[in-house]
Amino acid sequence: LEDVELLEIRWQALRDIRRQVNSYRQYIDKLYRERNLITHLREIDVFKYLDDAIMEKIAEHTLFESYGSFDWHTAFKSRAKSGQRESESAPIALEGDYADGLLFIRSGFAKITQRINNSHRSLSVLSSGGIFGLEEIVHNSRNDNVIPYQTGLYALGYSDVLRVPTRIIERFVI
Repeated sequence: LEDVELLEIRWQALRDIRRQVNSYRQYIDKLYRERNLITHLREIDVFKYLDDAIMEKIAEHTLFESYGSFDWHTAFKSRAKSGQRESESAPIALEGDYADGLLFIRSGFAKITQRINNSHRSLSVLSSGGIFGLEEIVHNSRNDNVIPYQTGLYALGYSDVLRVPTRIIERFVI
């Protein structure tokens, strides 16, 4: 038997490397696209019964996006100590923007909001597996009067999102 050295890298370090080293991020994204993406897309009800050839085309056009800060909990604790109640959130899709895709929360949480005067009211929270934007995409594909996103979507802390472009939904799903 030969001696073996084992290097343990914590997930936080891998996350930081992925964020800072473009070639590593591309490699990890490529592996995810090849090995897991279609499985995760099949979790969305509108994709469940599509055949494999169509799912491959949808996966080919799916975008990987990340919003918010990995270290959100540190800022949250700091605000809580100072008595601030509002949490920091990063916009994923803004109310009134063109519905450019179906958004699937891969990990993390996101809140759905609606503008009321000069503020936003939280309507609900999406967790892993939640989708956003389907109603607008379906409406726009069937009507001449195009509507934008009717609500906003904001990452709570940190969220990984899969975005399937509207044109792909219209071509293969609707």
